[in-house]
Amino acid sequence: SRNWAGGVNARPPVGSRFAAAKMNFTLPITLGLDMMRPDAEYYAVSVWVGIDGWNRAALLQVGVSSQVNESESGDLSFQAWYEWTPARAKFFDIAMEPGDKMEVEVVMFNATRGKVYLGNLSRGEWVSRVLNAPQPDAGLVGATVEWIVEDFRMVGEPRNVAFGDFGAIELRDCVAYTSDGEKVGPDPGEVFWIRQGNATRARTMVQGSSVAVEYN
Repeated sequence: SRNWAGGVNARPPVGSRFAAAKMNFTLPITLGLDMMRPDAEYYAVSVWVGIDGWNRAALLQVGVSSQVNESESGDLSFQAWYEWTPARAKFFDIAMEPGDKMEVEVVMFNATRGKVYLGNLSRGEWVSRVLNAPQPDAGLVGATVEWIVEDFRMVGEPRNVAFGDFGAIELRDCVAYTSDGEKVGPDPGEVFWIRQGNATRARTMVQGSSVAVEYN
């Protein structure tokens, strides 16, 4: 993939669909320059969990972006966000610091209604939102679940943001629940690395409920 690294389960049990997915992870302590774009003043990485979105336009997701803007303070900062595409992302107001342990979860109630949860486990703080599909053709089907580290693109920009060097991120306790109450994970499933041009930017290893992504 040009922008996703992580794990995808695209095989719900026969006669069922995915209804929820969750994971936890630790925020980066530092975020280094993208050496393929060393002059970029803004570089970032986003971590999220989602339902649908792989081979579908509709995607319900929630996560955290880690970013550095050298034209401002130059400090590492974080934004907690949620999104039901094709609508734009919206943001949570929650305190976060480098090294905090975060948990994120998406829940699909039905095709047009869902809920997102985001918690800072290090601080004992939680936020959530109930969402409705942004338009009639943006309904969910529960065909896939994703646990992803992304080199994202901002709205209106022609290319992805400079991909900040996060070192390694482990997405832990990655689980999904089906409409029948069955618990599954990313293994077995699809494994994504990020490749841009001829360069591998991020590598992924999936083992059990762990999805480990390493910057390259």
